[in-house]
Amino acid sequence: MCQMNVIVKLNDKEDEIIENVTRLEASDKGINISSLFDDSKFIPSVYVSKIDFMSGAVTLTSSKDQ
Repeated sequence: MCQMNVIVKLNDKEDEIIENVTRLEASDKGINISSLFDDSKFIPSVYVSKIDFMSGAVTLTSSKDQ
């Protein structure tokens, strides 16, 4: 099994917000994230800008930064 870490990029600053992500669900309003050890989290107004399978990271970028 391969879990990912989620990083949010806002104004060129990156912050890891959740580890061991098991599921991402995208909608037009944002991304819903589920993990092994934490409650589900909804991140509004973001999109998946990068998935790095080698480092196990998904980067979300604010759609307001476009």
